[in-house]
Amino acid sequence: MVTRPRILAEAVIVALVWALLNRAASLFEVRPGLAFFFPAAAITLVAGVRLRWAAVPAVMVANFLLPWGLARTFTETLLFSFPAGLWAAALALWRPGEGSSWARLWRMTWFGVAGGAALAAVPGAALITVLLGPVTWAAFTSHALHWWVPDAVAALVFGLPLLVMLAPASLMDGDDQALFRRWARDWRQWVLALPLGLGAVAACRGLAAVTSGSVHWFVGLLALPVVLVALRGGVGAALVINGVVSVGYLALAMVTGLRAGVAVQEWLAPTYANLLLLSGFAVLGGIQAGRQRLFSSLARQRAEELGRGLEATVRALAAAIEVKDSHTDRHLQRVERLAVMIGRELNLDEEELTVLRRAAILHDVGKIGVPEQVLNKVGALTEEEMAQLQRHVDLGIEILAPVEFLKPVLEVVKYHQERWDGDTRARYPGYYGLRGEEIPIGARIIAVADAYDAMTHDRPYRPAMSKEAARAELWRCAGSQFDPMVVAAAVRVLDRASGDISSDSRYLV
Repeated sequence: MVTRPRILAEAVIVALVWALLNRAASLFEVRPGLAFFFPAAAITLVAGVRLRWAAVPAVMVANFLLPWGLARTFTETLLFSFPAGLWAAALALWRPGEGSSWARLWRMTWFGVAGGAALAAVPGAALITVLLGPVTWAAFTSHALHWWVPDAVAALVFGLPLLVMLAPASLMDGDDQALFRRWARDWRQWVLALPLGLGAVAACRGLAAVTSGSVHWFVGLLALPVVLVALRGGVGAALVINGVVSVGYLALAMVTGLRAGVAVQEWLAPTYANLLLLSGFAVLGGIQAGRQRLFSSLARQRAEELGRGLEATVRALAAAIEVKDSHTDRHLQRVERLAVMIGRELNLDEEELTVLRRAAILHDVGKIGVPEQVLNKVGALTEEEMAQLQRHVDLGIEILAPVEFLKPVLEVVKYHQERWDGDTRARYPGYYGLRGEEIPIGARIIAVADAYDAMTHDRPYRPAMSKEAARAELWRCAGSQFDPMVVAAAVRVLDRASGDISSDSRYLV
């Protein structure tokens, strides 16, 4: 909540800044009491939005601090303070409202800027017409136009960037405000943006000098930094940097026009037109870039949420497998970790590691369809029971096949029992007869990780081997049952690992 002392302090600052800019407008005077550029209008806009009713006395008092033009007496100064006061009062009464950034900017442009400037121009033009004469409709409309245009342009081009900094909710919705805050808090963005903006102004001036042309010809260069900044910081950042380049462009246009001795109207009209185009470009480009970043961010969030949901599904299936097979407690977690460790040792990329991890968790999912008396039998299995056990691979494929996101896992799960030599008649036979590199690399890795974990943990039909004996068995079977390259990678990983692999979270993808 803004406290009264803070409002008072800000009102004093507004009065001082407004007074200085008001006097600065005398440098641009083209008619008595009228300037071709009135920068104090930007302060009127910001003060009215931010300070509400406190802005009215602030801008009216400011007229008395550094008056110019036709404000020669106390009464004239008082009368000329009313246009800015009316504008500020209208902003105090008007609420920008809610909605999207586009809706807020649209309302601010038409009601806050164009409407407010018109409200100030009517009494201001009437005063000038009465004081200078002749009191005719033509004189009044001419004065009103010459009052309204400089005020509106200054408020639009420079007032909007100030609102972005001081009252962002009046122009931007929550998403664009958050995007701008992230951009503004990163000093590297300013280091990049400000030199780009100033460099574009310098390039515009340099090309005009080299070609002996007008700076207006090269104003398109000023849009480049606005585009680049919009892509990073959205509409708020685009408006701020547009304010920077617009100051440079206005200064260039004024200096070159005055040096050439050209009438103010000749260079002022294209300058105003280009300033408005740049502001429109900043708004449209900034909103589009902001929406694109927002959609990308939402897509990433949804993908992460979906990924977490899918992982929960995978874990639930793994839990179901272990409930079914009571003698393989944490077997799947250990195989998962060891498989991922081997995959990293073999330089698999992150996508391949994700598939490998899921396949390792699910490689025995088909055991859900194998009778418990077979899975938990202490003695040797009969041929019929062995056939039931070997069907777990086909059952697993039938379970996983309908799940779209598990399609990449199917091939690895299907072939994780294959032998490197392709033997389908060995003691531990391959199921489909694939051999060598015909077997997917993920399946070859799981075969080694699965065998090592099975050998180093108790089973109903035999006690666990020592880790050294299990490694020796892997080497013995390398080139026949297992891929020698995978065995070598597994041994290197196991030599470096310490403790229980299943408890080491460093190896999770």
